Amino acid sequence: MRCLLMHDKTKKSKETKHRLRQSALELINQKGFDGATVKAIVDGAGYAKGTFYLYWETKYDMLMDLVKEMYDVFGCILKESLSHTTDNPFHDIDLLLDRMSLMVKKHEAFMKMIHTPDILILLRDSGYESPLYTDEMLVPIITYVEICIQKGFFRQVDPAIYSKLLFIMVHSLFESATQCDFPVDIDTVKEELKLLIRKMLTP
Repeated sequence: MRCLLMHDKTKKSKETKHRLRQSALELINQKGFDGATVKAIVDGAGYAKGTFYLYWETKYDMLMDLVKEMYDVFGCILKESLSHTTDNPFHDIDLLLDRMSLMVKKHEAFMKMIHTPDILILLRDSGYESPLYTDEMLVPIITYVEICIQKGFFRQVDPAIYSKLLFIMVHSLFESATQCDFPVDIDTVKEELKLLIRKMLTP
């Protein structure tokens, strides 16, 4: 019985934290980081103010948690989408880009905020290490490219180099499109990326 109670308590705690995070993301998207006060966050989640401090000491601690969670979500999308190959890998990549662009648009204000100079400095000074350009992000891409080359779907290239090129290209263009519609809006960037990837990898 004790184990069950502990399990239920842990589950409830995770649900509470998730609702607080979702409330914070919605408020940041609507009002920006400064407008997302602790009171507004707990009110939006339906809890008392003290509940917030069970999980974070400050709003900035919560921000670090949100950034990590967002990277985890993108990492999960990447791994899920590239976990197997079909007879039409370019279509699979199209679907991956569609899923990523939807996530970016859903949390556009948050994405813009975490790329502002003040927040980037805050993240750096906090000692936060971005998982970008790490094995965690790159290995699924490298493995996928290797398999597609072996099956004859992609031309003969260096999988590690081209995986890095693809990752940097997609990340940089999505970031630029989200921040300032440069070179164009994210939907147009996404469709052009689909064409570019075909040109890069088609045998």
